[in-house]
Amino acid sequence: MSTVRPVALVTAAGRGIGAACARELAVAGYGLALMSPSERAEILAGELDGIGMRGDITSLEDLETLVKMTL
Repeated sequence: MSTVRPVALVTAAGRGIGAACARELAVAGYGLALMSPSERAEILAGELDGIGMRGDITSLEDLETLVKMTL
């Protein structure tokens, strides 16, 4: 039987509430895909064994890229 790990996409994950949510989700066993306009999401993703990218929440292209990276 295969176990599927849940995955959470977190935007604005570089600091504040977004980073806190990412940390809590990691503790709860979620795989993470993080995005922020700075390199902070990439750094945090490395710390939490997730994937991260620089991106803008208002950019459809950036959001599509984040989803594709997650799949």
